[in-house]
Amino acid sequence: MKPMRLSIIIFSLILILSRSSAEVMEINIGGLFPDTVHKMQVEIAFDSAIKYVNENVLKPHNIVLNGLKNYSKPLDLLSATNQACWQITNGAVAIFGPFYSNLNQAIGLYCSNLGKGVTHFQASDDHQSYQVNSDKSFKMHPSHSDLNKIAMQAMNLLSWKKISIIYDDFAHIERVVLTANLHRRHITSHRLKFQTNFDAMLSDAVFIMNQIKTYRNFNIFISCQDNCLIACLLAAKKTGLLSAKYDYLTTNLDTKKIIKELLLHRLGLGTIKNIIVDYIDALPDKQQIENQILETWNTTNEANNATTRYPFGVRLDAMLAFDAVLTLGKALVNVVNGTDFQAALESRPTTCEKYGAQTNWTGYPMLIETIRKSRITGTTGPVYFDEVNKRQRFHFLFGTESLEDGKETILATINSTDYEMQWKNEALQKALVVTTLVSTPFVMMNESAKDENEVFYGFCVDLLKEIAARKKHTSEVNRVFAFTRPFSSNVWISIIVSAFIVALYLWLIGRFSPYDWYFDPPPGSEGDESNFSNSLWFVVGAFMQQGTENTPRSMSCRTIGFFWWLFVLVIISSYTANLAAFMTHSQIVTEIQSLKELAHSKQAYGTVQDSQVHEYFKYAELHTYEDMWLRMKSDKDNVLVKTSIDGVRKVQNGNYSFIWDTPYLEYVVNHIDCDLFHLRDTFDSKGYGIAMQSGSIWHEAVSSEVLKLAEEGFIQELYDHWWRNKTKCKQANSVVAAGGGNDDGRLTWLDASGTFYILIIGVVVSLIVLAGELFWDRKGKYQARLLAVSF
Repeated sequence: MKPMRLSIIIFSLILILSRSSAEVMEINIGGLFPDTVHKMQVEIAFDSAIKYVNENVLKPHNIVLNGLKNYSKPLDLLSATNQACWQITNGAVAIFGPFYSNLNQAIGLYCSNLGKGVTHFQASDDHQSYQVNSDKSFKMHPSHSDLNKIAMQAMNLLSWKKISIIYDDFAHIERVVLTANLHRRHITSHRLKFQTNFDAMLSDAVFIMNQIKTYRNFNIFISCQDNCLIACLLAAKKTGLLSAKYDYLTTNLDTKKIIKELLLHRLGLGTIKNIIVDYIDALPDKQQIENQILETWNTTNEANNATTRYPFGVRLDAMLAFDAVLTLGKALVNVVNGTDFQAALESRPTTCEKYGAQTNWTGYPMLIETIRKSRITGTTGPVYFDEVNKRQRFHFLFGTESLEDGKETILATINSTDYEMQWKNEALQKALVVTTLVSTPFVMMNESAKDENEVFYGFCVDLLKEIAARKKHTSEVNRVFAFTRPFSSNVWISIIVSAFIVALYLWLIGRFSPYDWYFDPPPGSEGDESNFSNSLWFVVGAFMQQGTENTPRSMSCRTIGFFWWLFVLVIISSYTANLAAFMTHSQIVTEIQSLKELAHSKQAYGTVQDSQVHEYFKYAELHTYEDMWLRMKSDKDNVLVKTSIDGVRKVQNGNYSFIWDTPYLEYVVNHIDCDLFHLRDTFDSKGYGIAMQSGSIWHEAVSSEVLKLAEEGFIQELYDHWWRNKTKCKQANSVVAAGGGNDDGRLTWLDASGTFYILIIGVVVSLIVLAGELFWDRKGKYQARLLAVSF
């Protein structure tokens, strides 16, 4: 009996295992790969995804994915199509790839046109496949239209006006070119055609870079795939276009990995701006999956004795291939439990003819609809599709990659719904290196300074400090009340107080004077006209040199009014004169009053050799300037100097006139040598500016701050501080002369005290007159009473 029991147990186990084995559903999927080694990462990711999905997604449902793989050359359309047909014939429910973009469109159309359509996943970068009218092909890679939208925003923020575009397919940049033309940007485009021979592609790239160098285009937009981008950067190094003055922008999403590899070539200075995929809300196992792919890839390369192409990370198309398989696997879980799908899977035919039964298999529409509605989390973040099977809501960042050390800097975040760019404030709050020349009073050096932040000082240093401070917090600088500058604050307060005191005094003496106020108003009078309101209006009207309806009637009130008018006359005259003094400088009378008179005089004159002024005279077309240049050229050893300081010293030695920038000359005659003067006649007027690298991200911010500082008057205040205030040359500044010896030229209370003494005298005189009025009025009333008694 014991052997019989053992046999029954063994038979039962075999039966259970047989049933379990029979219940496992095997589903084939197809992958089309290139036969080149550098694309092997995608194939490894495809295999890793199948393994991951089988173990973590499909195993509980007794489903197993099998991968059918074929290889062909990137440009061999016939081979790729035959391989796709072979995979469909062997039961593939979905085709992945080909993982090279030039054939994506063709295979996508092929899968879409077969009967009811075959499920197709595209993970590589291809613009044309987005134009395919297909509801069977799922596009995992971001479209060029979205990437170009981000690129155009970056060009606007960077103020690119003159742009060179390098592309491998015009369809990639068509929208960029049209938009740039609408914004009146100057565009030059150069096609770098894909070639299997990389050296030939590099030679073409060098030719293009030399053209760009000739055109002097400093803003370069590269819209092409990996080999094209690599060739462009290596060609830029060979032609000397990898320097700080050239600005690069690309939409290649693998730029970071490419740059890290090319650092081995020591590219040089500069940065390349690019769109960065932000793997936010990605699969928790993302890093582990990447490490496994890289480990397998490196092991395979060592076994094949092949040279690795991207040792610094997993390519984006490989991660997208992984997510595509994961998307299909989770969709199969939802449809495989349905009896319709199982029946359809078991009854699938084995042909891929256009009108064959296999392409009319009912399982395809069911699977495609389930994938379209799916929402999963992949290694590249959330994965879901819109109505045309285009993956939505990629999370992007915008930043720069250093070509010197590969350092990444994030400049902007990008909204995942509409791909609008939000510039980060931190990007504009960096420590910038400023280069300039030490030139008084713009930048001067304090060699005895202990603090390194105080070594340099001057007009430009103060301006840069204010700009830097305003990037951290907004300061209120306002010159609306600059008209108050002719008087000191004490004088203004004294004038206002005096006005109220005089108005009050005028009203009081009007109340006491028998000839200015009536208890019983006479016929035709409107009542008590001698009130405080009318008195104050009379005082204020005097400042405006306007009369009032109610004027003082008594002699005492008119006396104080007369002295008030005299006070106002002196104050207004002083204010007008001092205000004009702030706006002008006194000029020394000389025989030479203009550049033309200097040109016809016997006075020697010159400028700094090889300077901008020197070049201006050299190439000037006006007759006067041509004559001056010929004269300077004939005696260049004596009249041309090496520096502006040498020019000033030469003027001090006598019989020489130095032609140079007006601000510098103004500072010299006001602060260095009071015996010198400069002519007011100017020529070739140009403004100073802050030069920045073409396309700098700080250009817009710094420019707007400088404009705000100019509008608010801060730059004028800074100019007054360094040029006009505290000058030792009193006679050179009419403001100081009008200021009565005050350092800042304002009229102080001591200067205006005489006018206030006039008011005091007026008060005393009016009191005497009031006393006379009271005496005369009382005497008149006494005589009137005597006459009344007599009658």
